[in-house]
Amino acid sequence: MSTADRQEACRRAFKRVAETRDDTERLRLVKKALTLFTDGVEPPELLLDSYIQEVQAVLVDPSLSIRLVVIEFLTEICFLSKKTIRYSVASFGANLLTDDMAMLKGLIRAFVRLYPTIFRCIIDQQPDLSHEEFWTVMSQVKGIILSYTNDDDQEIQILVFKFIEVIIMCQSLRSEGAHADYLVHLNDITPDHKVLKHDQLHDEGKYCLSSILDQIALPHISYQCLIVALGSAMSIARIRNEHVKPVIDCLEMLYINLPPHAQRRTSKIHSKRAEDASVAAAEIAGRNSEIQRALYEAKEQVYTKRQKQSGSRESRKRPATGTEYEAEVKKSALEADDDEPASSSDRTAVDITYQFIIDRLSQETTINLVLATMPCLPNKRPASLQNSFDIQEAGSKDHKMMLCRMLATQLTQHGIGPGMSHLDEDKRKRKKERDALQRSGAILPPEAGKSGAKHSTSKLGFDRKPLVKPKTVEDTYLPVKSFDLLEEPEDEEKLDKDQLFALGVRAVMGNEEDIVITNHVLDYQLTLVRLLSRFETDPKTMDGIEMLINFIIADHHSRAELMVLWFTELYTQYLGYSFCGADKTDKQAAKEAALGKYNMIVDKFLRKLVAKGLLNEMVFHRFYLEAPLLSPAAMTIFKEACLSQSYGHICLITLREMIIARVDFRETLLRLLIDISVQDVAGTSVEASKTAKELFTFRFIRDILVRLLKDNLQKCTVTPPPPSFAKPGEPAPTEWTDKLYSIAVQTYLELIPQDPALIHYLASVYAVGNNLLKKAILQKIELPIANHTDTSEIVNLINNCPQKAETLVARIVHVLSVNNLISKPLVKAMQGLYERRSGVDVRSFVPILNHLPKEQILAFLPSLMLETINHKTVGYVFKRLTSPTCPLSAVDLIISIHRLQPENDEQAKLQRQHITLLYNDFGLSSDTISHAVDKMFKEKSYPDLIYDTIFYLHYRFKNLANYVKILLPKMAESGSWREDGKSRKRFFELLRRLESTAFPFVLSRFNEADVKDFLKSAGSERAEKELLSALRTFYAQASHDFHRKMDESVVAMVKGKESSRKPFKTKSSTSAANVAAPAATAHTTTRYEAMIKEEPVDN
Repeated sequence: MSTADRQEACRRAFKRVAETRDDTERLRLVKKALTLFTDGVEPPELLLDSYIQEVQAVLVDPSLSIRLVVIEFLTEICFLSKKTIRYSVASFGANLLTDDMAMLKGLIRAFVRLYPTIFRCIIDQQPDLSHEEFWTVMSQVKGIILSYTNDDDQEIQILVFKFIEVIIMCQSLRSEGAHADYLVHLNDITPDHKVLKHDQLHDEGKYCLSSILDQIALPHISYQCLIVALGSAMSIARIRNEHVKPVIDCLEMLYINLPPHAQRRTSKIHSKRAEDASVAAAEIAGRNSEIQRALYEAKEQVYTKRQKQSGSRESRKRPATGTEYEAEVKKSALEADDDEPASSSDRTAVDITYQFIIDRLSQETTINLVLATMPCLPNKRPASLQNSFDIQEAGSKDHKMMLCRMLATQLTQHGIGPGMSHLDEDKRKRKKERDALQRSGAILPPEAGKSGAKHSTSKLGFDRKPLVKPKTVEDTYLPVKSFDLLEEPEDEEKLDKDQLFALGVRAVMGNEEDIVITNHVLDYQLTLVRLLSRFETDPKTMDGIEMLINFIIADHHSRAELMVLWFTELYTQYLGYSFCGADKTDKQAAKEAALGKYNMIVDKFLRKLVAKGLLNEMVFHRFYLEAPLLSPAAMTIFKEACLSQSYGHICLITLREMIIARVDFRETLLRLLIDISVQDVAGTSVEASKTAKELFTFRFIRDILVRLLKDNLQKCTVTPPPPSFAKPGEPAPTEWTDKLYSIAVQTYLELIPQDPALIHYLASVYAVGNNLLKKAILQKIELPIANHTDTSEIVNLINNCPQKAETLVARIVHVLSVNNLISKPLVKAMQGLYERRSGVDVRSFVPILNHLPKEQILAFLPSLMLETINHKTVGYVFKRLTSPTCPLSAVDLIISIHRLQPENDEQAKLQRQHITLLYNDFGLSSDTISHAVDKMFKEKSYPDLIYDTIFYLHYRFKNLANYVKILLPKMAESGSWREDGKSRKRFFELLRRLESTAFPFVLSRFNEADVKDFLKSAGSERAEKELLSALRTFYAQASHDFHRKMDESVVAMVKGKESSRKPFKTKSSTSAANVAAPAATAHTTTRYEAMIKEEPVDN
């Protein structure tokens, strides 16, 4: 398509977009128009110059899907042509101030991808770009994006983290020994660059790294944001080695101050990815072999890279030996240390406190600390922690250093220790550096935990609207008046005890921000929890419960720890280790009251989360992961959440983690998982089955899971279905259905490939189940068995097959035979089953039929061929018997089918249909069929079915006409057709159907009486006349030699008075399909119609 044609097509497409109202059609037209920009040979910016206004108009379209398509298009086109970047940056920047969160996410995601390319264009000074103006616009865009660092929307915050990672990668120096390289780095900037300032960009990148590390250290950061920030920090450390030390320090601080198992595990994984991270990896229970292997690989990469870059003669003489290699690695490490000498200013607050503690910590104090912490240790420690926390190592030098490091980190985190003066000085220094960078024009993210600038004006022509903070509990607090003893206090009647208590609680809640600044959050949360948990005995009349619930939910991201502390306090009251109100003499009654209070608060808290739609937030899932007790009401709410369309997927992930981590509730949680898997909810039951299949791989879960699945499978034999099959809030089903059975057995069947022994219990349930259950199992068993190669358990099942489970065994063997070779033990087991047990369905042996002895195959043939119930399996039987491995040849098969003795007309009809199916669908050649016929003639055996076979040979294979003529005299010589009336009728019927092929035999071998009987066999007078007319026509065309062979009486009869009808023309040259006459004619027989049709008989 030429440029003019593309322009015209683009103009029409944009015009139709403006006129069309249907969003689907408009989306299609926009995609079509955007495709035209990249279809031609010319650069896309040529066409984009003409239609930039139309593209920008579509970018602010009301339809979100259209806007996202345009964003993706402009992003991709920037990689094709660098000259289009100015359009994309201008268009994206003008829309960054939108209130649409989905649009904002798409724009930030685009800038994450484009920033390295933009930075590269500025460095290379592309001639078509106005560098200074363009970089100014890009800096404003960068500032807007960084202002969202502390946004309440978690997805936006994650995208900003990725954007900060890209900034740090681009605005850092290239590292020599890094694990990988990046597209852009500061080394590419020349000193005389007109736009970019090397030092300013480098300081800006360092501050961005400090910002993301501060975000990791925030106590209220969400789990998802923490994982993303950790991944970004580790990627930076791997590629930019200058940032390794602050990242490792951050990991160490994170490990000691974030005790949950999942976050410890994540810290361990990330620490092993970083170079020179042996200390951090060892402190979080990394195995020595893993650490040494990771460090060895890193040093080997450094050594290899330096060897390649070196051009000295010594490096090219010979490869280094093992000793030389170690010496070179040590030398490289020393050189790296010499390049960056340590100074006193590099010592952190943790290092100062660490040195202070290690100089004063004695061995006796160390042992006492270990003994004091022993009651808090679990009964069984993970294997990875046993080497790091061993009682025998208490007081050793390594243990003392590790303990001092942990104490120094925790003291620094709580603002205690001699290193705090250094920390305060560092904060002041960082503040001065930040102010200096901002004055120099650097674009910096806001400080961690503080909102960015709520209002900014840029040259893009748009004002950023201030974000409106949702009203929370803090905004409704009453101002607390300072109490003065000199003032006259109010009367007690005006403010009762409950009101005073509520005012006190509100005062404590209102001071949260001040407490956060002083870094005493834990003490504050403990005070608030104890205030609302230990001074009221009747929870039903306590307004503080509702206040604390609303307080936690108002800012659930930062107050999740408060929620955990609260429920832990309530649980300790239930156990008797804490108290609530006045002591009661009846300890059992107090325990029951504490349990009722716990269950009531849990139910109210979770119902509040459900009402506000917060099931997708971390506070909901953290409750189930860390709450000390899961009440029945909590389990019911969680089941409802798992079955919901919106939150089911993430709740199942949480359920999986709960099953693995929460040992005390493992069986209850597994039962909940199985109950979810049997619910008829789209997608949820499948996900639950996949989760159960994954959990089955854990040895410590497998036995419990199998036992519960067996119990669930046993419930399928009970009528009506048990209540566990009912959805929440609905009654249990009153009767079983096919779909309910299929869902109930799905999970159990999916575990059979991992543990084939489960098939034995399945067979026992199948044996006692009803027909619907058996049907569901037979339908679902195919996938678990299809690729099963180990047949030992199948053989054991056959040898110990329960009564009434023979059909299941047959189905399993059939599925195995489709894609796998049948083993000899399996065939032997099936033979033994047939011998041991009477009444086994013969169809069970169809899959192994070609592996049985010839005598046993012949014994099964009468039942398979002549019984109506087996009619649908005959095709599979022939497929097995015609395979190369079958001991019964095709000739013997044909003869065996002919020799079958049907007892009635129905069986005779089935016999003819089956022989026709064998001839038509299984590619038997004329030689094979004729050989079988010759063998039967040689044995002078003329079964009733042989007439059909001769007729099939005549019409299917035209070259065998003479062969058929030879067969007719042999049949006549046998004389059986003269003695048996049925055979005589079938013989005459065959002669009539053969027509001109059989007329020489009729006229030369029959006497007058035989010819008369032959004519009468036509059935009607009209058919008889037509047959006689055909004989006369053939006689008139025959030679004189043939006339001399005929009997005189036959000649006289044939020469009789001619019929007034037109002579009957023979149809010997007509195809088999055209010879078949309608069934209504007198000389047509239905058994021949199926024989002469080309298509196979319906089986």
